[in-house]
Amino acid sequence: MIGPMRTEGPRADLVAKLHELAEGWWHLGKDQLADASRAGAERLQGGDTSIQVGHTEYVVTDEA
Repeated sequence: MIGPMRTEGPRADLVAKLHELAEGWWHLGKDQLADASRAGAERLQGGDTSIQVGHTEYVVTDEA
């Protein structure tokens, strides 16, 4: 089994990306993925350094 895809970047970029993905999923009628993307963005904004949404892991790289 192949592990999750991984996306790394600054916290602000990942949060913006997840909000963008949530909007796209919502337009496609994929409410569960839209909700997961929004929740992931909130967790990153709250201080988490990595989260997983669907098959993708999002990892913050701008921590001091």
